[in-house]
Amino acid sequence: MIAAAKRFLKDCADKSYLEALILFIQDEQRHAGELEIFMNRHNIPKLEKHWVDQVFRRLRRFASLEQSITVLLTAEIIAAVYYDALKNVTGSVCLRSICGQILIDEEKHIEFQAEALHKFGRRRLKITNTCAVFSRFILLTGTLPVVWLYHRKVLKAGGKHFFVYLKEAYQEYVRAETLINT
Repeated sequence: MIAAAKRFLKDCADKSYLEALILFIQDEQRHAGELEIFMNRHNIPKLEKHWVDQVFRRLRRFASLEQSITVLLTAEIIAAVYYDALKNVTGSVCLRSICGQILIDEEKHIEFQAEALHKFGRRRLKITNTCAVFSRFILLTGTLPVVWLYHRKVLKAGGKHFFVYLKEAYQEYVRAETLINT
């Protein structure tokens, strides 16, 4: 994603997006690190690789910057619902705290990605933006059942039965689209 951002910004004098993107990635790495420490301390085995994660990584690797941001936005939207469920279900004060911080950060991450997508949309025809909205909706709609399939145990235990999970994810999506399109 950094490489895509550098290519996109090569003729642009303002490099602030690249700096912000690097901070965003560091934030995500911090989340992963905190969760890994928690899991290690509680002898929770780490899942080495999952095909869903691999698909998202490949999508981002071969995508334009805008497409990469769209994939990330989809992941951020779903993460907001998932970490809320995890926070609700855990008895661990430590994990609740980690999830609480992740949720605060995810809200800002969604806003950050939405702002970037808004900037892409400013330069295009309305029909192109309509297609972009549709593609974001399709990606989210296709991803939601896959994530449910693998994470439903935590989601259900955290009060996110399937239709609640969908409702909350689509509420986040609508919030993001509102930011993108205003």
